[in-house]
Amino acid sequence: MFMGLKYSTIMTIAIATLITLFRKQIFSIFTDDPGIIALGAVIIIIEFILQPARTGNMVIISALRAAGDAVFPVKVGIVIMWGVMLPLAYLLGIYLGLGLPGIWIALMVDEWVRSIIMYRRWKNKRWQGKALA
Repeated sequence: MFMGLKYSTIMTIAIATLITLFRKQIFSIFTDDPGIIALGAVIIIIEFILQPARTGNMVIISALRAAGDAVFPVKVGIVIMWGVMLPLAYLLGIYLGLGLPGIWIALMVDEWVRSIIMYRRWKNKRWQGKALA
């Protein structure tokens, strides 16, 4: 699992770096509106920080599911999405007025929290008792 996590994270960071470096040029392909280009550039920066966690979630949750531990990631996902991401998205996006970047920051926090929890689950080996016969 760790080898897959390592290689997928390296590839994700490499691709995300390229997209981040050329974010304004990429958005310029789709629009001439400077406001949309600036907003998109901010979202891409947030996405750059978010991507390693999302990759970790995909790899680790797939490994846990393959080991027979499918219920834990679902329960954690529900709790974190509804208990952390949704209130944080409202707080940042609407209440503090950050708009779309605030919602993406909440999504980034969600992915990182879940990724850390899943990584700890794998390292603690608590999934071993869930293996299917």
